[in-house]
Amino acid sequence: MANTFDPKSLQQAVDSAPEAGLANINFGKLTAEPQVATWSDGPEGGRVKTVAPWTGQVLTRDQSLEIKFVVNISELNPKLEFEYERSIVVRKSGRVKTDWTEIVEASLLETFGKNWPNEIAKSPYVSVEDFPNIAGNASKKGKVFGVPKFLAVYKTKDDCIKAREDRYGKKSGGDDAPVEAQGAVPPEVVNNVKALLASLGSEEQAMSMLAAKPFGNYEPAVLIALAKGSK
Repeated sequence: MANTFDPKSLQQAVDSAPEAGLANINFGKLTAEPQVATWSDGPEGGRVKTVAPWTGQVLTRDQSLEIKFVVNISELNPKLEFEYERSIVVRKSGRVKTDWTEIVEASLLETFGKNWPNEIAKSPYVSVEDFPNIAGNASKKGKVFGVPKFLAVYKTKDDCIKAREDRYGKKSGGDDAPVEAQGAVPPEVVNNVKALLASLGSEEQAMSMLAAKPFGNYEPAVLIALAKGSK
C-alpha cells in the first residue's frame, strides 16, 4: 500500500508536536547541605540508612555523599506550607546514567559555571525545575519522582519575584479571589481545579499546570483561591 501522506508536512507536524507533561518550576532562595549517608545492618534485618553532615572526610565503602537542596518557595508564596526539597546522591554516570551527572550537575554547571560549589554556598535566589528522574522511578500511584534541574540564578530577591510573576502571574491582594472573578468561573471548573490540587498535593505544581490555561482563560492564582475556598 502506497503512502498517502506528504513527508514534508509530516516532518513539520512532528517538529511542532507538543511536549508531554508540564514543567513544575520552583522559585526561591537556595540552600545546599552536603551530607554523608551511611548504610548498616538493621536490628530486624535489612539495611538502615543514617544521615549526618559532611565535614570533608573521605567516605568509606558503606557511605555515600548526598547533597540536600532546599528552595524556600514559601518565602515568595506564603500560602504554601512546605519547601521544595530533594536529596541527591552524588554518583557519576558510567555504564548506568545517573541523575547527578545527567541532570543535577549538568544544570549546576550551566547555571553557575565550574565554580558552582562557591556560588550555591552563597544561598542565591534561583529557579529550579522538578525534572523526572533518569530511571523513571515512581510512587505506587505512578507519580514519577523528580530531581532538581537548575534553570536560572537571580542577583536579587526582587529579580526572582519578577521571574516568578512572569511565569505564574502576580499574587492576588488577599486570600480570596476577587468577587468578579468568582462569578466568572463556572463551578465545574472550580471542581476540576480542586481535584487537580488533591491529586498533585502541590499548589506550586498545580499553578504551573494551570499556567497553560487548560480550563479556559482564567488566572491560575484565582482558580487556586477559588478551589481552596470551595466546600
